Amino acid sequence: AVEDRGGFIEDGLVNGVSPITRSLGDGALRSAVSHQPHLSQIKRLDGMVAVIGCAGVFNALSDKRIAHLAVSHTTAPSAAQSITKEALKKGAKGNVSCIVLWLSPK
Repeated sequence: AVEDRGGFIEDGLVNGVSPITRSLGDGALRSAVSHQPHLSQIKRLDGMVAVIGCAGVFNALSDKRIAHLAVSHTTAPSAAQSITKEALKKGAKGNVSCIVLWLSPK
């Protein structure tokens, strides 16, 4: 937890500045955020996709909208491009990098 690492949550932000609790390379928040990933396992089903994205994407778009965009395209790259384009259109700030992975054949 952020508090266990000496940080605090203010207005939903770690140390009042970042919405993420895990990070790679964020020197300013190194003591408050963890580089250890949160892991879970689910059963993979046909048609599943995974979307890996930066905070800019997930702050601008709902999970439901991201999922809809991810499965509405014929290729993973076009889905990722659509997600980042819509995030920017919705006023995303910061990094809006996005990767879409199809986990099984469509």
